[in-house]
Amino acid sequence: MNKRMTKNTKVIAVIAVLAAIGAIIGVYNLETKKTPLSGNSGAQKQEQKETIISPEDLKQDETVIANFMDDENYPVTFISSQAPSNFTIGKSEPLPKGGGSHITTPEEWQRTVNIYESKEFVADTCEIYRFEVYPKTHEVVNIGLVYPKGRSTCDDSKSALFSPLISNEQIKTIGEKYLERSMPETYSSVKDKFTLQPISKEDKNDRWEWLYEDRDYKLPVELEAEPKYPTVRMFISNSGNLLQYENTLSLLKNN
Repeated sequence: MNKRMTKNTKVIAVIAVLAAIGAIIGVYNLETKKTPLSGNSGAQKQEQKETIISPEDLKQDETVIANFMDDENYPVTFISSQAPSNFTIGKSEPLPKGGGSHITTPEEWQRTVNIYESKEFVADTCEIYRFEVYPKTHEVVNIGLVYPKGRSTCDDSKSALFSPLISNEQIKTIGEKYLERSMPETYSSVKDKFTLQPISKEDKNDRWEWLYEDRDYKLPVELEAEPKYPTVRMFISNSGNLLQYENTLSLLKNN
């Protein structure tokens, strides 16, 4: 009787051990089927962290974009916050090996902008506007054309941006209106300092460039910047479509 119980006890123990091993293997298989913590997962977490913006800042940014586009209901989506794409400033320092140099930006000169994308295509193309807004002053500091996420080409986008043609006077009026809205407090004082010229491509004028540089501005001796001077630059196509806008005036103010 005791021998039989002992034998049964051993059998039960073996079964219990096998069950435990099976459970461990099952858990392991489940774990290995999960998406590993990779660079992409980290980037996603970082992106989620970057997309935090206060309702007040969001509202002010949306308003300044709507004013710029002269459409109080202009629809945009907040994407993230990052360094501006049109502005670099810092100290040039030599690389420890191989020669060359790199730019190190002092903390007091670091800039962050809020990125927004329009919800509507531009001029019947498959491109949209990307806006950069400096949250310290709530000014639009950069606008460019991009493809929406998931699209990298477009068959007819460029032609739609440059037709139908309009008169030079109409183009100039459109450009001045953009600048008045984008620089409501300063445009009147620098209006006469803008240069305006047609830009030729393939032997024809397909856009106009507005350019202002504050060449009286002096950077601290140890710093370099690109662009070197506070700059406002804008391109309007020969059909009156906004192609690009950049404004580094507020980015170069260290206060």
